[in-house]
Amino acid sequence: MNTYNRKKFATIFGSSAPIEGSDEYQNAYDVGFTLAEAGFTLKTGGYYGTMEAASRGALEAGEKAIGIPFAGFDPKQPNAYSIPQKVNTLFDRMRDLIHDSELIIVLPGGLGTLSELSTVWMMMQTELLKPEPSICCIGKEWEILTRDMLKTLKIDQKDLELLYFFGTNKDFFKFMHERNE
Repeated sequence: MNTYNRKKFATIFGSSAPIEGSDEYQNAYDVGFTLAEAGFTLKTGGYYGTMEAASRGALEAGEKAIGIPFAGFDPKQPNAYSIPQKVNTLFDRMRDLIHDSELIIVLPGGLGTLSELSTVWMMMQTELLKPEPSICCIGKEWEILTRDMLKTLKIDQKDLELLYFFGTNKDFFKFMHERNE
């Protein structure tokens, strides 16, 4: 396969709670916009908050965003900025979200986001996913949380090295710039 013509995908995990006008919403929008400018088609869970903001950023940068809502989870409609591709189970949702993604971006979130991060991280650790995607955690809380887990859980330092930590969007954008050089 000619990788130069292959479409690039990036998946964004994060909270459904941020509202338009909040810093979290703007940060997700900026990440979506920047990824789209770098030629990535975005994949998100398809609902609101982080998912809506990132999809909106991608769309306004001229790229598509695919939303993958779980049909049995939320009676709300998918956000207006992504192309919905409903699935019937959470397992199907996770499979479709990470399939062919070169980047997994983890923004601040709650238990669902933590679950998504843990699932992808475990798949990398067990080599079910390799050599991509790169798992990029944006927000200081992710590094604090995972380093604290090293103190009490049986997680090897080499497993922690599967994650990239960025305190801010600016740090992540620098990584993206260097990655694309």
